[in-house]
Amino acid sequence: MIRRATKSKTAESRGGRRLTLYASILSQTFALVRNVLVARLLGPEEFGIAAVIILTINFLDTFSNAGPQNLLVQAKDEDGRPLLAASHSVTLARGLVTSALLAVLGGTLSELFGVRMAWLAVAGLALAALVSGFLHRGVRMAQREGNFRPEALNFIFADFASLVAAVAVAIVTASHVAIVAGLLARSVLLVLTSHVLASEKYEFNWDRQLIQRFWAFGWPLLINGPLLFLAAQADRLFISREVGIETLGIYSAVLVLIASPSGAILKWLGTIFVPPMARHYHQDGNLNPRGVVFEFTTLSLVSAATMLVAFTCLGAFAVDLLYGSEFAVTPKVVALIALLQVIRFLRSWPSTLSIAVAASGGILLSTIIRLLALPAGYAGLLLVGGLEGLLLGFIVGEVLALLVSLLIVNRNASRTWSSGLAPLGVLCVLSLAMTWSSDVIAGNLPAQILLFSAAAPLGAVLLALSISPSEALARARALKLWSAAGRWRL
Repeated sequence: MIRRATKSKTAESRGGRRLTLYASILSQTFALVRNVLVARLLGPEEFGIAAVIILTINFLDTFSNAGPQNLLVQAKDEDGRPLLAASHSVTLARGLVTSALLAVLGGTLSELFGVRMAWLAVAGLALAALVSGFLHRGVRMAQREGNFRPEALNFIFADFASLVAAVAVAIVTASHVAIVAGLLARSVLLVLTSHVLASEKYEFNWDRQLIQRFWAFGWPLLINGPLLFLAAQADRLFISREVGIETLGIYSAVLVLIASPSGAILKWLGTIFVPPMARHYHQDGNLNPRGVVFEFTTLSLVSAATMLVAFTCLGAFAVDLLYGSEFAVTPKVVALIALLQVIRFLRSWPSTLSIAVAASGGILLSTIIRLLALPAGYAGLLLVGGLEGLLLGFIVGEVLALLVSLLIVNRNASRTWSSGLAPLGVLCVLSLAMTWSSDVIAGNLPAQILLFSAAAPLGAVLLALSISPSEALARARALKLWSAAGRWRL
């Protein structure tokens, strides 16, 4: 009976993991469709203003993001009900703080990006933040038992509501207010469905020890949030102020095409791998690249390489097809946008390892170092000029920050000091080759498809071998044996 129950639980966990993957893909598909349709309906300038709105709410939201959902998964507590109730208190406080900041500072802060938000947009964003404060964290806490279904369904419903609301308002108003409507609809559905899907009672707990525990875990993240925003979003700030709102709209529209798949993969990897890697660390005392850590690292790097190759080869064609001539950009700019986004995607590699060992201080330190991208981006703007120079500068800064982040997490997670450097080198070589080829194959769709078909699998193999040759070869042999057994059974 015990064995049968264990098998049933394992099967349910695997089903939840699959659903999480499907939910991530579906949620990002909804976001992609929403942004493509809204961009086509609004045009580059209005979509640029919409980008400023998203930047403003994201910036203010960083001042209250202490990551209570991460502690719920990572903590060792057997009985998590008091901890869950305390997380609701922290989440409500975050919603109130963010809402107040938006109401008071939203319009003023948007001027940093070259646009003054209307009062209706500010009010809608403040209301969305307030509603989010009543989210039921039970959908996240269920992951401690391997149940990923509640949060997966939660995001599916919310992102679909955002799609419908944003597109409907864009059709009626042809205004950037459509993005505000989408964000508000998402917050409302996220909260409502979380209460329906969570099995635990929704309650608050203001116990001082529990709140202090969240504070001890979250204070580096509170400092990290604004710094991370400056490091991750400074490119858009520079573009809006130095190049113009219309260029920001074009840049944001192109960025969406690669941000959507990378966002789906990030959400899935972070959700699925943090709990088992935390258990791995508690048991072995390190996160060396074997077992589940090898799987996480390989999936992260191979996903990054595949996205880079695909977007470099086919990105310019996709932009023209989906957005039309108003959003046209050169193949090299598309390749540079892809490279910058892929490097930022890989930031989750050391960050997720840090979360698995509860070393949030390491995330803060690596984010401070990541601010090197700001002077590097400005230097690129001065030396090379235009959007290409800005992107080149930020890419150099992000690569240096990623390198330092790896060294930090290697120390915190008891890994060898050089762990991860070899695959990072392989990825850099692949990036240089793909960026150079973007102009060579420009306008030649058959050549672009052929290059993608060759470069993507080759990059995947080289990356897996560079992470851990022994693990990669052992899994390749196991795959061959499994395939041979399957043929024998047939």
